[in-house]
Amino acid sequence: MQIENLLTSLQEELQLAREARLSGASDLSLQSVMGLLQRADKLASAGQSEKARELFDSAARQVADSWSFSSVLGIEVLEFVRAVESRKS
Repeated sequence: MQIENLLTSLQEELQLAREARLSGASDLSLQSVMGLLQRADKLASAGQSEKARELFDSAARQVADSWSFSSVLGIEVLEFVRAVESRKS
């Protein structure tokens, strides 16, 4: 999955009422994860891979700690972060 597609999915989830979200994520959590992913992507593109990794990890931790365990969107975020980190290794 491309980051643009993932960010679009996160934005769509944010547009839903909280009780309609399959992720169970709050507005703040969704906005935070989107911001972390965007900043990490920019840092990675600028060659600052260690700082980018820290932000990707932070986004993944937030999803793993506070979103619904069975959330497809949450799983997509975690898989995206894992894929990005394996490419950087």
